[in-house]
Amino acid sequence: MPSVHALTDKAAPVPANRAGPLHVDELSGPLRNIRQRDSDPQSVTVSRRLIVIVAAAVVVLAGAATAVIIALKPSEPDTFTVQGALSCPGRLVCSGYTDIVPGAQVEVLNQANKVLAVGQLRLANDGRRTGNGGLDVPDYTFTIPGVPRGEHLYGVHVGNANRGIIWEPEDQAVNSGFVLTLGS
Repeated sequence: MPSVHALTDKAAPVPANRAGPLHVDELSGPLRNIRQRDSDPQSVTVSRRLIVIVAAAVVVLAGAATAVIIALKPSEPDTFTVQGALSCPGRLVCSGYTDIVPGAQVEVLNQANKVLAVGQLRLANDGRRTGNGGLDVPDYTFTIPGVPRGEHLYGVHVGNANRGIIWEPEDQAVNSGFVLTLGS
C-alpha cells in the first residue's frame, strides 16, 4: 500500500504497518484541504448558494440587457399618411359632379369598410391646370394623416355612395398613395 507521502510532497510519512483508515487529522498539505472541504456540509451549502446567486444575477442582467435593446430599437410608426389625387381626364374641370368639390370628404377604409381616417379634397395647383393643355394634371389632391398600419388592404372613397371604393395593398397605400380618375 503506498504511503500518503507518495501522493503529496508535503505530507509526513505514514508508517507502513498502520492498520485501518486514516483520520483527517493525520493528513497534511493538499490532501488534508481536499478532505476537509469535501466533508464540510456547510462549505457545500455555501457553494450551492453561490452558484444559485450567480445564475440568478446572470438571468437578471440578461433580461435587463434585452429590455434596453428593445427600448432603444427604433420602432416603425403605428400610423402613416395617405396621399392621393383625383382627376377628370379629358375635361378641363371636374364639373357636373356636385359631390366632387373642394372640401368634399375623403375616407380611408379597411376591408371591413370601417372608416380609419378622414380628409378633404383640395384644389390642385390652386385650381389652375398646367401642362399638356391641362389634361394630365389632377384637379384635386388629398392628404390624410393618422391612418393606422396593419391592414391588408386600404380603400379610399370620395363623394356619394355610387362612386365605390378604390383598394390598394398596404405597401402601395404607404409608398405610392392613391391616384383616382373620375368619368373614364
